[in-house]
Amino acid sequence: MSRADIQYMPITTDPARCNHDLTTELTQANIWLAGGLDEERMMQRESEHWRMALAVMLAVTVTLLILTWTGYISI
Repeated sequence: MSRADIQYMPITTDPARCNHDLTTELTQANIWLAGGLDEERMMQRESEHWRMALAVMLAVTVTLLILTWTGYISI
């Protein structure tokens, strides 16, 4: 992931912000961060599935190649 792909939480520079309750803003930030975390977990699971599929495919390919080289499978 490059730095261009990273999205940042928008920051409010409103001077009146210091004088009011931040509960709404913090709740929105929490929801935004939780959504990003869920997305990263989903991408991690997908990455693990692809890694396992690649490992299985590599094992099958190497096994067939060795059986061919040793003469157990003729071409």
